Amino acid sequence: MTKRNQNKLKRIHIFLIVLLICFLFSTTFIYCKLNLSKPILVKTMDYDFQIKENVGFVLDSDILHFGGAPKNSELKRNMTLTTPFTSKVKIYFEGPGILSTSHNNFLLDENQSKSIEFILKTPTLENGNYTGKIIFEFYKP
Repeated sequence: MTKRNQNKLKRIHIFLIVLLICFLFSTTFIYCKLNLSKPILVKTMDYDFQIKENVGFVLDSDILHFGGAPKNSELKRNMTLTTPFTSKVKIYFEGPGILSTSHNNFLLDENQSKSIEFILKTPTLENGNYTGKIIFEFYKP
């Protein structure tokens, strides 16, 4: 084998090794991205409230009751969130009104508790009963 053929073969080997390394890195990146972008646990909690002429309180703990209030009010409720494993927590809402939270997209360590305040604003809702869902997604940190 000539020196020229040996150099050509060496370049091909180097190219194949670089290609293999790129393939391994991209496969690992895609795998990690897919696994980390999926929640390891999803929990939902219902909430309800009433728009009415006077203020009402509901202290049951079966769901998150905001009670009753007149239109254009701001209703608040607190809850404590605890998880048995370290996770990143994201909170989403489905339903009427403008629901927000004091904490979102945060890290919760194993067996740590965090107090979360939920704030519901009702600027354009008419009198009536309303329900919705709070979705908690737990991710690997």
